[in-house]
This record gives sequence, C-alpha cells and structure tokens, in this order.
Amino acid sequence: MSALMRTVIAPDPSPTTDRAPESGRLSSLIGTSPAIVEALSRIERFSRCAAPVLVIGETGTEKKDVAKAIHVASARAGRPFVVSEVGRIAVSNHERELFGQRRGTFTITEGAWTKAEGGSLFLDEVGELDESAQAHVLLAVERRRDAGGALEALSGDVRLIAGTNRDLDVAVRQGRFRADLRDRLFELVVELPPLRERRDDIPSIARRIVHDLAEEDGRASPEITEEAMEFLHRQEWRGNVGELENVLRGAMALAPDATVLDASALKHRPPPKRSGFMTVNDRWKTLKEAKDELLEELESEYLREVLDRSGGNMTLAARYAGVARGHFYRLLKKRGLAR
Repeated sequence: MSALMRTVIAPDPSPTTDRAPESGRLSSLIGTSPAIVEALSRIERFSRCAAPVLVIGETGTEKKDVAKAIHVASARAGRPFVVSEVGRIAVSNHERELFGQRRGTFTITEGAWTKAEGGSLFLDEVGELDESAQAHVLLAVERRRDAGGALEALSGDVRLIAGTNRDLDVAVRQGRFRADLRDRLFELVVELPPLRERRDDIPSIARRIVHDLAEEDGRASPEITEEAMEFLHRQEWRGNVGELENVLRGAMALAPDATVLDASALKHRPPPKRSGFMTVNDRWKTLKEAKDELLEELESEYLREVLDRSGGNMTLAARYAGVARGHFYRLLKKRGLAR
C-alpha cells in the first residue's frame, strides 16, 4: 500500500477540515481493476501540484472522498478542505454560495472560495453551475480581477477540485457549460468507474465497509458468507459504492450481535431495480434533455439554411436572421458551424 493510501484510507482527524466528507475510507478505490489502479496513480500524482482537478464518476462513486484524498496527500493537508455541493443549492444562490455577498465595501456573507483560502475547494456537480457562476469560477481559477472589483477577493491561494456525473462535452455543445472552463478543468482528470463494471472488486469493498462499520459501532466485524457475496455480485448497484454501503449498514443494524452476514440478512432491503422506474425529477430531466437536444438540432439546421441562402455572406446571413453580425457569428461558433 502506498503512503498516500495509508494516509487517506483512515479518517482524517485534522481540526482544520471544514465540512469534510462523511467518510474518509475511500472504499470505492479498493480493488485491482485497471481503472482503479489508474485512479490511485492519478490521485497520488495530482496531489503534488496545484492545478485544478476534475473527478468524473456516477453518483455514489465517492468523488468527494477522492477530492479529500488529493487534499490530504498534498502540501495543503493542514489547511481547510471546503465542500460546496452545487446540486443542492438553488441556481439563484450559486454565486453567493461560492463567492459570498458584498454591499459596498462590506462583506455580508463569506463564500466557499474565501473559506478555502490556503486549502482546497471541492465543487461538486460543477456541471450544474449557472452561467454567471461559471464565469466567476473561471476568473477565480485564473486569478484575474474583475474590472469593477467584484472579484477583488478572489486572487487568494485556493486549489480547485471539481466533480461531475455529467458529460461536460455534451453540456458545452448544448450551450449549458463554458468551453473555456471545461478546457481548464480537463487538464487533470480522475475518472471513477461504476461498480457494475468491476464486479470482481465487490468482495474486497464489501469486507472493508463491514470492517469500518463494525469499528464505528465498537463491535467485532462479522464474516460475509459466500452465498451473501454471490448475492452482492448479482446486483446492479446503480447507486455504486454508496448504495452497497447502505445495504450493508442496514443488515448490520438489524443484526447487531451477528457474527455472520448471510444472504437473508442482505435481502432486508434489496438494491432497487431501477429499469422501468423513474422519479418525477428523473422524468423531468429526461424531457428537458430531449427538448434541449431538439432545439439545438433545429437551431443548427436554421443557421445552415440561412448561410446557404446568403451564399456564405456573414453580413447578409445575419440580416436574414434579424440579429447583429457578431451575435450571428457567436451562434455559428456555438454550434460548430463557424468557417
């Protein structure tokens, strides 16, 4: 085991940690699959520099704990580690959450960026950021100052680590994410594979989770039977390691004195079969994505038609479209049609 993993697998007791992840175990990074070996290697290498890092993975792949691992293994370990979960914040509050609120020369609320001074800021679900907040994050990362002084306090020493479960390339094509910010984040990338793609690692992960949960409860670690392991191996685990941990925690809570966890104990709450089932929120997101893709296709088709009718003359095409020439060019560039 590397020095990095000896450091980050155990919970970090540092009192300087601000809103640290609930777990420091990094259960998802246990195993021998090539993707996990590569992820560990990247975490160790990236901890030695100060450039932004993007952690890509589905919900439940412990992106937040990976960010904490990078922080703890870096020279910033004794400084704050601040987590800002964008997906849980109203869009109208994104800038206030990250950069605080000022009135005149007075700071009313302190933002996450200021709180992370000298340390690391984990920006979870960065793909959900609104357009204005994206621009400010880019400025902050590049340590530039806004001409009006709005970002005056953002030239501090903060290491940005971002997480996403969305495809940022698709978001850029749909005009929902800045290409320059995506490019900045893609300099250093850690990609976490879903649990269903590395089923051979499930026994090791399950044993580690059970051991750590037992240690938290001050009890002996129960043994997981072969039949129980087979049960775990067959599940879909759409919620990844987070879902696996919930199932094991429930089994241990229902049998606090058990020395063995068998398949019947794990079936108290089988992992949900999600095929064919969608929440109202899931359906809304799916419909919205379909609408965005259709509008993008229609806009691209319209722009091509206007260009053809104008014989490729940009000024004439903009006049046909009823917009300024500069705006028309930006639309072409946004859709990848600029010549």
